Amino acid sequence: MQSFPNTDVQVLELRAEPNDRRIAEVGWDRAALGTIIRSLGDGAWLGEYFDGQARLPVILRTNLEERPEDLAQAPLITPSGEVVPLGELVTLRTTLVPEQIRRVDHHRTVTLTVDPPPTLSLEDMLAKISNEIVPTLRADLPADANIRLAGSADRLDTIIQTMSGNFLLALLVPLALLSSVKPQMELPIKVANKQMSATVRTVVPVGEERSRQFELRMILADSAFNVGSALEVGLPERDAADALVVPRDAIAVRQTGNYLMRIRRDNTAERVAITSLATDGDLVTIDGPVNAGDVVVIRGVERLQHGQRVTILARDAALQTDPNPDA
Repeated sequence: MQSFPNTDVQVLELRAEPNDRRIAEVGWDRAALGTIIRSLGDGAWLGEYFDGQARLPVILRTNLEERPEDLAQAPLITPSGEVVPLGELVTLRTTLVPEQIRRVDHHRTVTLTVDPPPTLSLEDMLAKISNEIVPTLRADLPADANIRLAGSADRLDTIIQTMSGNFLLALLVPLALLSSVKPQMELPIKVANKQMSATVRTVVPVGEERSRQFELRMILADSAFNVGSALEVGLPERDAADALVVPRDAIAVRQTGNYLMRIRRDNTAERVAITSLATDGDLVTIDGPVNAGDVVVIRGVERLQHGQRVTILARDAALQTDPNPDA
């Protein structure tokens, strides 16, 4: 265990205990007298002076001797016009203190650093400190004193909570998908019949030469499954982009070219030639004279003829938007 500042090394400290009543009688307060006392020691900082090239500190310092008896006899001209010695306004006394004064949040502080032995875990060490050492210290400290556990001890509860609620997944992914996976990307995860998502934490951009794979690390927030469970991860084949997609069954595939059937405002079918670009599950990205919001047939496309009148019984929820005025 180590302490900072070192409590074993002590030096003499000169303390000035103010006489508030006498200070008020001569027209001062503690703040003003504090500036005067600092000027009798290392000096009181009054501000800065800029000479056009550099800023110079302005410090008020006296040339009195630094012995306590000399400081106590230092004459002071007060706002009331009275000349009084410093010893009439404060009581000067010396005491042994640590060689440094350390403050945290304006409170005088001593930090104790404890390194547990290799045979004792951090959790057990914290329990021992909290149950045995802290109560003893509180009994010897003033009522307004405070004890705070910080450092690794302060972060232990947060670490345990984070580890218990998050799992780290490490996957080997084909190098061809390296440019499509980015940190912070949300990817779908399937465990048995349960769907969830995982966040990409790290993409290790170094592939293994033989397997042609790179490592992908993801954080899974939902831990409600057994370790060792089989997972299915959905990986993007290309960068995300805006595209026009239709259900796979909406496309009629022919040797002469693919097409879909769009429904006009007069409830007649219109044959529209399209080009299939890419697939994503049951959706197909297409290119052609089709606009978002057009009503297309997703079942029985092959049986419809161009210009045939139809009756719309139901619409797919994904396509229930305002139709194109020209459709």
